[in-house]
Amino acid sequence: MILWQAALVTGALIGGGSTLVVRQALGAPPDLSAALARLSGTEVPVAASDATLKGRVGRTVATRAALPRLPGAATDADLVLVGVDPAEHLGEKVLALFVGLVGPAVAAAVLALAGLALPVGLVVVVTVLMIVVGWIGPDLDVGRRAAAARATFTHAVSAYTELVQIGRLAGAGTSQAVEDAATVATSWPFQRIAEALDNARWAGRTPADALGTLADTIGVLALKDLARTIALGTVEDAEIADRLRGQARAMRGAQASAERAAANKATVGMFIPLGATLWVVGAAALIPVLLAL
Repeated sequence: MILWQAALVTGALIGGGSTLVVRQALGAPPDLSAALARLSGTEVPVAASDATLKGRVGRTVATRAALPRLPGAATDADLVLVGVDPAEHLGEKVLALFVGLVGPAVAAAVLALAGLALPVGLVVVVTVLMIVVGWIGPDLDVGRRAAAARATFTHAVSAYTELVQIGRLAGAGTSQAVEDAATVATSWPFQRIAEALDNARWAGRTPADALGTLADTIGVLALKDLARTIALGTVEDAEIADRLRGQARAMRGAQASAERAAANKATVGMFIPLGATLWVVGAAALIPVLLAL
């Protein structure tokens, strides 16, 4: 019953070891860009993801295989928003997939050597579950963190819009009000906005372009709408304050509605365990009576 497990583990060890030996003997192909950089006297910086095992595995898989993006997978905007390197994210998924594929077979082989043989069906089911969880687990974690970060960023955009409106009412120009408002707070959304505006100023781009690019990169729709309003303000500068006021009011209303919906969902969820407890108590009280009858 365990012969196939032992054969799988032995074959994986022999094949993996042989692959590493052959690859070490043949050597890696030369990197043309690195060779040209050395000839020109310019060193090529090592990517931060190459310093970790997950990063090296992810970068190797990404360069050698084109994996399809499954529904529900973490998007590039999610990874950028939470600050996760795409190579490390892919490497984490690949390593989890490998552990799920080999781990149950190794555990079953060890238990078999100890005299405890596990059913083949159980090992197969555990293997499939670990593979699925290992592959989609990192995506679900990044998606959850990105959703929370995006909600925080949307709240910050609402406050930022109010500050830009105050700057315009104080007499500052649209571009000046946009840049000054980004330096008021020190939270991470304001820091991201200020950094994008600084880079755009040195690159000769407008603040509206900078905010629009940042919105597309991290997937925050409220910031994209603000960028469009600021772009219109450069043409119709007299009406920009009224536009910003209406946009801030709309964002506050949407945020209040979302918070009320979350509160109602949490309230309904509180009644589920209470209802289940009442059903159990009622059944415990009625069953003896019914049996007596």
